[in-house]
Amino acid sequence: DGPMMETAGAQCLLLAGFFEDQMRRRHNIRWYSQLGAGFYRRAASQERELAKARLLDTMARGFEAWRQRYARVSRELRDQPYRLKA
Repeated sequence: DGPMMETAGAQCLLLAGFFEDQMRRRHNIRWYSQLGAGFYRRAASQERELAKARLLDTMARGFEAWRQRYARVSRELRDQPYRLKA
């Protein structure tokens, strides 16, 4: 099921990317990255709309780069907490 594969890919991206530091202690991040890319690849192969299939394929091919971006954003947000001005 294409939408289910797309959702699984997005969850792998969030977990292995944004929560990389927390997951690294117990899980193989590379495996989750490969798994997520595979989910996006399968979702692309089942998508009927050409534009969305291309998008999903692009996500599959660039999964590791996106995962690294998410990890960097997570670290930056943790290192520079929000400050509210009174």
